[in-house]
Amino acid sequence: MDSLLLWLSIVAAVCSTTASLPQLFQTDTESLSHVSLGLRLTGAVLWTTYGLLRGEYVLMVCSTTAGVIETLLFCKSCRSSLNDTLPSPTDDADS
Repeated sequence: MDSLLLWLSIVAAVCSTTASLPQLFQTDTESLSHVSLGLRLTGAVLWTTYGLLRGEYVLMVCSTTAGVIETLLFCKSCRSSLNDTLPSPTDDADS
């Protein structure tokens, strides 16, 4: 039974940690919700804290990794949003 629980936890950790990776490599980030990213980041921070307090270092490492991925996605999304609102330097030249 312990072996089954170990493998179950490994598969769950890999799925949870890598779920957002495909979005990180997409060029279009307009469809990403800042609220959703913020909630997932908050969850990752809370799971990291829980893992640290319980001495569950595997949980802590996986949650920290997920938090880093969510932070990168949030930064990429904000950068994309900022680039969409800033005027292009060539806009003034065209007038």
